[in-house]
Amino acid sequence: MSNLAQRVVTAAVMIACLMLLLFKASAISFAAVLFVFGLLAVWELWRLILPNNKHSLWVMALVYSACAVQFWTAQWMHLLWIVGVLHFFVTLYVLWAKPILTRLITGFYGAVLLATVVYAVTVLQSFGAWVLMTAMIVVWATDVGGYFFGKGLGGKLIKQGLAPNISPKKSWEGAIGGAWLAVVVTLGCALCANEASGFKVWVTQTVALITVQPKNQSLVFLFCFIVLPTSFIAAYSVTGDLMESLLKRQAGVKDSSQLLPGHGGILDRIDALIPVLPMCAAWVYFVSYRT
Repeated sequence: MSNLAQRVVTAAVMIACLMLLLFKASAISFAAVLFVFGLLAVWELWRLILPNNKHSLWVMALVYSACAVQFWTAQWMHLLWIVGVLHFFVTLYVLWAKPILTRLITGFYGAVLLATVVYAVTVLQSFGAWVLMTAMIVVWATDVGGYFFGKGLGGKLIKQGLAPNISPKKSWEGAIGGAWLAVVVTLGCALCANEASGFKVWVTQTVALITVQPKNQSLVFLFCFIVLPTSFIAAYSVTGDLMESLLKRQAGVKDSSQLLPGHGGILDRIDALIPVLPMCAAWVYFVSYRT
């Protein structure tokens, strides 16, 4: 089977499984599958940073498991804000200050972060499947837009690359184009969906970051509650991709693993979602609580 065929088959299976989990699985089943999924991501992270230290794998798995269970049972919503903001500054520090971090600290931090991401997914899912799909579709639109704009315009308008020392192929044109497509997709859903549709609820309650249906969608409303938040989500998702690219470059590998034929590993597929999901979950919960 060719690589393209593998990619298509794997993508079809992943989408089918995702839809089944989102719309048919019970809360317990969803959390159980998500827990295993996160555990595999921890294993991939270990392969990137500490492949020769088998004891560290057990430590990372234990930290991840303990944190995930604790977050779920205690329902620490404020933790999503703490980890989300912390990761924002950690990302800026790592990508631009180029520090030398010990691999053990990276492994410990990564295990906690992945546990937080898994918890954030269950929080978003608790508000409805479309709420979770919102952040995912925005990130996917950013990725698709970044690929095509980067391939067509990369380096032609802005000579300086986005992060040449980490991912030489990434360009500012791709990043801007990805954010633009994410905004267009979100605006399209908000403007074209009827009032009773899932898309209308999906956009106004998550990407728009409000839970009260507006009487009119003025330009100010569209800009403040859709364009700005979507642009932030799109921009922030790029940092997740860059972080994983940095880890893979340091490890000297192309993919985090080969668990997903034609697509690489789990981290290769969720890297852009990792920084976004905790912040989205925290904000959706905050807005729903305030209203």
